[in-house]
Amino acid sequence: MPPICTLFWFAHDTSFVWRYDLWFDVYDHWYVKLFWILLVGTIALEMIYIAQAVKYGRREWAPQLSQPAFAAICALMVAISVVIWSVIKASLNDPLYVVAFGLTVVVYPAAVIPMMLRRGSSKGQSSVMWFGYMGLATGYFTATTLYFGDAFRSWPWVGLGLISIFGGMVGWTLSIHLRGRPLNFEQDHRRLAAVAA
Repeated sequence: MPPICTLFWFAHDTSFVWRYDLWFDVYDHWYVKLFWILLVGTIALEMIYIAQAVKYGRREWAPQLSQPAFAAICALMVAISVVIWSVIKASLNDPLYVVAFGLTVVVYPAAVIPMMLRRGSSKGQSSVMWFGYMGLATGYFTATTLYFGDAFRSWPWVGLGLISIFGGMVGWTLSIHLRGRPLNFEQDHRRLAAVAA
């Protein structure tokens, strides 16, 4: 998982869950209550992603750092992402997180496709994941466009949905095309080790 996705999703989801009183006492509607319950589970998964990034990511992202230094930088990045998301959220005029959820959807292919191309491999990805992503993007943007009013029928919103779905198709294609290939950085490490020996 690209760190930008995990950091963005974690900051977004925790900011939603943090507003428990707003969802359960002010709005008191099944839609936001259901999202709150679902996001508690996704926060748990995102914490696992962060732990995995701390444990396994140093070799790819910062092999020159010690493990404690890398862990400290990861913790700092989580804190920074929460601050950045707070600024973005405050400027959105999106009290129900409808636009915010759309942004969390579109960020996945925008971050994962370049990662797969840089790595030269689809390790950590599967065509099933991308198929699920396309279903989510198609469902979310179709539902919001059909049922959430004129603001969600505008060309930027529909365009965001189409970009998400197209990104899912590209990611799905790459996940099949790059399947089974070694990671580029693993080849670089082997070459450097051979030169050093």
